[in-house]
Amino acid sequence: MANYDDLLNGNQQTPPQGFDKEAWAAGKKQEREGLYTLADQTALRAVASPEAFKQYLDMQARFDRYSATNALLVMAQRPDAKQLGDLDYWKSQRVFIKRDELPNAVIILAPGSEYTRNDGSIGTNMTTKRVYDISQAERVRVQPVRTYDEGKLIRALVKAAPAQMEGVDALGGRDAVYDPAQNKIFVQCGMSALEIMQAVARESCVAQLGENAGFEARVGTQLICAKFGIDSGMAFSDVRESFDGLEAKEVREVLSNARNAAAEITGRMTKELEPKPKQQGAR
Repeated sequence: MANYDDLLNGNQQTPPQGFDKEAWAAGKKQEREGLYTLADQTALRAVASPEAFKQYLDMQARFDRYSATNALLVMAQRPDAKQLGDLDYWKSQRVFIKRDELPNAVIILAPGSEYTRNDGSIGTNMTTKRVYDISQAERVRVQPVRTYDEGKLIRALVKAAPAQMEGVDALGGRDAVYDPAQNKIFVQCGMSALEIMQAVARESCVAQLGENAGFEARVGTQLICAKFGIDSGMAFSDVRESFDGLEAKEVREVLSNARNAAAEITGRMTKELEPKPKQQGAR
């Protein structure tokens, strides 16, 4: 991987005057390729055992806005990371990274400029980004852990689901099931709040990903529940068998699909849970 001397220029993504731009661009390309190689290696390690996969799931849940590839990169470089941001972010928070920690950035991938492919479609170049964990800061402020009312969580999850919800009295022993023909999630009545959230989150992922999603839907369920401090009830003892024979890029694709499905649902949930702004009007 390329050296990190250019991080002394903060988040600058263009070379200073006097630099050999071609050499600089080649170095950036080498760095990006090194990151993808690192992500592939970490992906294969993550699915090698239930313990390693739990570590990945915890990382992805903690950094739910990060892509699966970036979660793997953080897992490889700083597995104990709690809160990440670039220098501009930390400056905006009036938090400063220790001088001796500046060379120890976590390097992730970020979207850069757009380009036009040969077929006319628009693609996005990826660039590198340096971020730092709160443990590397001089002044640390502990963020309060947010808690949610069970009723509000259920309402938000029901509204965020990609299919209509319907409670039924008998479901053949199932707690919930997605019916693609009707695009409905049928939910067994009389369950506890935890059971409802687990069942609805799971079937929402099935609806988002497709009825044959299987393992991906279980991963998505885990990420949704972890986002809001819910026990998902998911187990991944079969992780090695589920990824057996897949190449690293294919593993990352499965993880990305699950992460993206969960992000779609949790994004809609978050909008429902955020306080609505008061409307201005006559009293």
